[in-house]
Amino acid sequence: MDGDKMNNEVINRHKRRWYEGETDSESSLNQAIENFNELLDNKMSPSVHTIEYTKPFEYDTSIRFKENILVSDISRQEQIKDQKLLHVKLNSNITSGSYIWWNNYPWLVSNEDSNAVQDHKTYTIIKCGVVINYMYDGTMYSYPIVISNLTLYADGSKELVNLTLSSAKYSIQISENDVTNMMDNNTRFAIRGRIFEISLVDDFTSDNIRTFTVCESVANSLDDLDNDIAWNEDSDIEDVVNPYLTITGNDVILIGDTTEYTSPNAMEWVLEKNDALSIVLSENGRCKVKCKANSEYIGMEVKLKAYNGFGIFIDEKIIRVGGLF
Repeated sequence: MDGDKMNNEVINRHKRRWYEGETDSESSLNQAIENFNELLDNKMSPSVHTIEYTKPFEYDTSIRFKENILVSDISRQEQIKDQKLLHVKLNSNITSGSYIWWNNYPWLVSNEDSNAVQDHKTYTIIKCGVVINYMYDGTMYSYPIVISNLTLYADGSKELVNLTLSSAKYSIQISENDVTNMMDNNTRFAIRGRIFEISLVDDFTSDNIRTFTVCESVANSLDDLDNDIAWNEDSDIEDVVNPYLTITGNDVILIGDTTEYTSPNAMEWVLEKNDALSIVLSENGRCKVKCKANSEYIGMEVKLKAYNGFGIFIDEKIIRVGGLF
């Protein structure tokens, strides 16, 4: 009897698919899609993670969204250092050119891979070990990059009259957006205290990704090597206070008072250890600091530090505790 009941259920299921115009193949695919979505939604694997990501063509990397993803290793035969496979839902906004923040690093989403079963999308992701700063019209922009060494079969230097220059050459991959589209031949970057200049632009090999070939160049008096900011003709950095690198707010906080401090691209705020001040609100671009109502703290000075989304130090501000009179 149980066997007859099971057969009837199978027959009814096939009839339902036939009436709905759904073939066995379509039903299997829909079930596979449902299973994958359930895997991500319910975090049914240790390889599923909740991450932050940017949409492609977004020039402001502080505008991020959250989503569950699955990360897997590339097969041993094809495995390349600092590359993984990213698996997302079919309707995911993550695509080539997005950045994701996973495992304490930003990763660039590269080209889409083909899946035998079209129940989800798969991309190769590459870890970004460096962040570059680009000043345009007085505004600072920072982007994670994938950098590869192209200096092969050479001693890494060249002679220029009586000056020896390094001829180091690298490939840089960066997400495409309105700001990075302004980067072209001869655009200069400062990376870890060294100046590099774009010599070749490839904007068609990878979807939503620009690839630059850069060569080491010479620093000039307008370059800020301490903060890795290279001067370009469109930088307009003279007499400009860069808000990206500056914490704004009162230098003095009164006992019992709360004061707000801002820095547009700050993602983390830290007060040095003290008994007087504490952070009561911390969010992207601003924080609120409260001082205890105790006159013993008058005259105390405490440092407030700001970091961007990549954990890179932006600026620090000394806050002095003042009295009511």
